[in-house]
This record gives sequence, structure tokens and C-alpha cells, in this order.
Amino acid sequence: MRFFRFSCEYSESLDAEGLEACVNQKENIKKLSRERVRQEFLKLLSTSKKENLFEILSTINLKKISAETFSSKLDIEALKQVFEL
Repeated sequence: MRFFRFSCEYSESLDAEGLEACVNQKENIKKLSRERVRQEFLKLLSTSKKENLFEILSTINLKKISAETFSSKLDIEALKQVFEL
């Protein structure tokens, strides 16, 4: 989650090598405390760069990282509606 948060804030796109590492290690996210994962995810959602956020969230879904992290797939459209409010 931290990789995605930092990429969202400080980069125009996801680093291919970093993304590959995240995908290869996605099952290890279950070894982290839920609190740590939640904190990082909430920090990601609080980014000032919303244009990057939804692209990154789509990648998290596409690469099935969300399946390892959350109990269900991220509903990006619902999140977009929340941010519009």
C-alpha cells in the first residue's frame, strides 16, 4: 500500500519494477496487521492527486492485490461518487 501511496503522490505513473514486486509479493500482505494496511490505505485515499488515485485503485483491482488485501473487490465507482460529494 505504501508503494501505491508514494506513487500516487510523487510519480506520474507506477514504476513497472515496483509494481511487479508488489504483484509477486501480494500474498504476503496478509502477514501485516490489518491496522497497518488500513492506515496506509486511508492515507492513499487522502491524496491530493485524485487523478492518479483512481488509476492506481484500478491497477490494485486488476492485479488482484485488492483480493489479497480486502474482503471484497474495491468498488471504484462508489469511491468516485463519495469523492464527488
